Amino acid sequence: MNRGKELIKQHKKAERDARTKRFCTRHGMMEKHMPDLIKLTDREFETFIARAINTTYYKDTEKQYGTRTQLESKKGDLLTEKLRIENATGVTAAREAEQQRKRDAVIQQRQDRDRYNAERKHRTPQSTNSTIL
Repeated sequence: MNRGKELIKQHKKAERDARTKRFCTRHGMMEKHMPDLIKLTDREFETFIARAINTTYYKDTEKQYGTRTQLESKKGDLLTEKLRIENATGVTAAREAEQQRKRDAVIQQRQDRDRYNAERKHRTPQSTNSTIL
């Protein structure tokens, strides 16, 4: 259960990092070609973007690639299909079996270590005094 939450947390962080990188990269490209954008306030920049989006080129691009909602829907469908294929081919089961095998090996190593330490602790100390003749 905790492993699942950890994976979700890592996935969300990776998505945030990718989004931040994308924003910085794309904004950098805009400033490279339009250096005066730096001088705009947030409101002026928003107006500029709104007007730029209301063009034929943008509308053609949206038709070609789809809107964000459409892309998210396609992504969900693809992930569902991937899971279905993994389940049908046994990939998921094999992966889970391998993970369980690794967990069992770690448990066995810990038990062996604890057993060794317990035996070492309970051994009678060897006499280091030599007999005096």
